[in-house]
Amino acid sequence: MNAAFARAQAAYASDGLATTPSTKLLVLLLQRAMRDLDDARNALARNHIEAAHTALMHAQDIIHELHLALDPDGFEGGRTLADLYGYLTERLIAANSTKRTEVVDECAQLLAPIAEAFTEASQLSRDIAGVGATA
Repeated sequence: MNAAFARAQAAYASDGLATTPSTKLLVLLLQRAMRDLDDARNALARNHIEAAHTALMHAQDIIHELHLALDPDGFEGGRTLADLYGYLTERLIAANSTKRTEVVDECAQLLAPIAEAFTEASQLSRDIAGVGATA
C-alpha cells in the first residue's frame, strides 16, 4: 500500500496539483481527521461518550467527503485509495458503535500514512514551485 501512496504523492507533485488550494484543503482535512481520531481516543479514555461520538462522526464525514471527491482513475493508486477510504468509513462506523479505542487506533494507523503522503507531496510541490519562481 505504501508504494501506491508514493505513486500518488509523485503524481500530485508532478502534475502540480499540490499547489492548488484544493490540495491544501485536502491536507488540512486529513490533518483534521487525524485530530478527530485523537480527540475520540482521549474522550473514550475519559469515558466521555458524547465527545467521542462527535469526534468520530466528524472524522467519518471528512473521509466520506474525500471519498466522494476522489477520482479513482485520476492517478495511479487512485482505486486503492478509494478502497481504503471505503474501508476507513466502515471502521469509523465500527469505532463509533463499539466505542473501542483499538478500532480508533486502527483507523489512525490507516489514515496517518495518507495524511503524511499528501502533506509531503504538498510541501514538495511548494518547494518545486519556489525553485521555478527563482530560476
